[in-house]
Amino acid sequence: METATSDATAAFVDAIVARDFARARELLHTEIDFRAMTPAIFWEADNPADVETVLRKWLENPEREVTRIHATEPHAVADTIRVGWLVQ
Repeated sequence: METATSDATAAFVDAIVARDFARARELLHTEIDFRAMTPAIFWEADNPADVETVLRKWLENPEREVTRIHATEPHAVADTIRVGWLVQ
């Protein structure tokens, strides 16, 4: 499970950096519980299409560069994998 999680996490991050939000959506499980915090907004979504909408709004400004993504260590909780990133 560790390798699959790492591969999926890396692919998701790569899609975000490339602003390929459709690809990011394709990588998500249908029963996702997505939460993200930015300085002004707390984002939530519970399905891949809504996650794509959140990512598009969050990164809609083409001049807003993603300069660094620092991944946290994935954690398993029951049948769920929690992954997180600090996006700068």
